[in-house]
Amino acid sequence: MLAACSAATAEARELKPSAAFLGVALASEVAANEAGPISPEAIGSEMVGAARRSFAKLLVPAQARSALRENFELASRCIDSVCLSELAETLGVDRVITAQIARGEAGLLLRVAIFIRYQRTVEVMEVPVLGKGGFRSRAAAAYGPAFKKASAGLARLRIKTNVSKADVVLGSWQLGKGSKEVLVPAGNYRLEIGGGFYATEVREVALAPGEVVEVDAFLVVKPSDDAELASLERPDPPRQKPPVEGKAPTPEPPMDAPVVERPPPPPPRPKPAIAEPAIPPGPLLPPSFTRPGVFVALGGGVLAGVGIAFGQRAVAAERQAADVDGDQILNITRQQALAARRDAAAANLLVGLGLAAISGGVAWLLLVPQNEGSAPGGGTGR
Repeated sequence: MLAACSAATAEARELKPSAAFLGVALASEVAANEAGPISPEAIGSEMVGAARRSFAKLLVPAQARSALRENFELASRCIDSVCLSELAETLGVDRVITAQIARGEAGLLLRVAIFIRYQRTVEVMEVPVLGKGGFRSRAAAAYGPAFKKASAGLARLRIKTNVSKADVVLGSWQLGKGSKEVLVPAGNYRLEIGGGFYATEVREVALAPGEVVEVDAFLVVKPSDDAELASLERPDPPRQKPPVEGKAPTPEPPMDAPVVERPPPPPPRPKPAIAEPAIPPGPLLPPSFTRPGVFVALGGGVLAGVGIAFGQRAVAAERQAADVDGDQILNITRQQALAARRDAAAANLLVGLGLAAISGGVAWLLLVPQNEGSAPGGGTGR
C-alpha cells in the first residue's frame, strides 16, 4: 500500500512542470546607475519565491549559471522562442523564465518572458516602474498569476499504432512517427494518426492535469489505394491495329485457334576461309653467329674481362702500399696485402685463359669452313 502511494506521488510530481528562472538582468540600453531605487537582486528574490510556490521543481539563477557557464549572461537577456527553446533543452525543464529591466516609451519597465516548452510559445509581460502604488506590488500582481497559469499540470499521453511510419500530430505539434509517449499540458486536443497509403484516424482527446491517457490506433489501407492496386493486377486488353480507310480490318484469331508453326530459317552459309601464305621456318640469327667458334671466343672474352677486374683491384692495393708520407710505415694492412696477392694471381690466370679461348675461337672460325647445307637443328640436309 505504501509502495502504491509512493508511486502515485512520484507520478503526480513528474506530471507537474519544472521551470528555470535566470534572474533579473539589465538590458543593454540601461546603465547600472539608471536603475535608481530598483534593485534587480531584490526583485529576483521575490520572483524566486513566487516561482517556488507555483512549480514543482525550480532551477534558481545560481544553478542555471552553473549549468550554462559563459553563456549565462547572454541567455538571461533572451526573450525569443528559438533561444528559449534551446535553453529549455539544455537545462531539461518545461518552462524558462527570464526578466530584465529595459527602457520603454514611458521610461523604465520590468519585462518578464515565460517560455512554454511543449507549445513553443513565449508570453511576455511588461510592468512600468513609474505608476500608482508600489512597483514591487504591481510587479507581483503581474507575474504571480502568470506563474500559476504556466504551472498548470501536465498529462501523459501514450499512443500505440500498428504502422511504425505513421505521422502523429497532436493539435499543432508534430510528435513524430509511430508509437509515442509524451508529456503535454492539460487541455483538449485533436489527434491525427496516418499518412501515406493508410487512412488517417482522427481522435478528440481530453487531457486533465495529472491524467494518463492511452490511445490505440489500428490503421487500414485507404480504399482508393485498394482499387488502384486491384487495377494494376488486371491485364490490359489486347491492342488492335487502327483500321485503314477502304480496307476491312484484319480479324483477330480466336484464343482457341490452332497455332501454326513455321519452319525455322535456314542457317547462314559459312564464308570461305582465305588461306594466309605460310612463312617457312628458319634460323633467327645469321648463320655466322651459330658457329661454335663464336661461342668459344665470347666465353674467352668474358673470362678476360673478369681477370682484368681482378687485376685492377690488385693494382689499387699496390698503390696504397707505397710509403707516401715517408714514415717507413706502409699504409696497408696484412689482410689487404694478402687479398691483393690473390687478386693478382686470379687476374693472371683468368686473362690467360680468356686470351687462349679467344685465340682458339678465332682459329676455329678461320680454319673450319661453314657447311652451307646445315639444318637449323644441327643435322645435315641433302
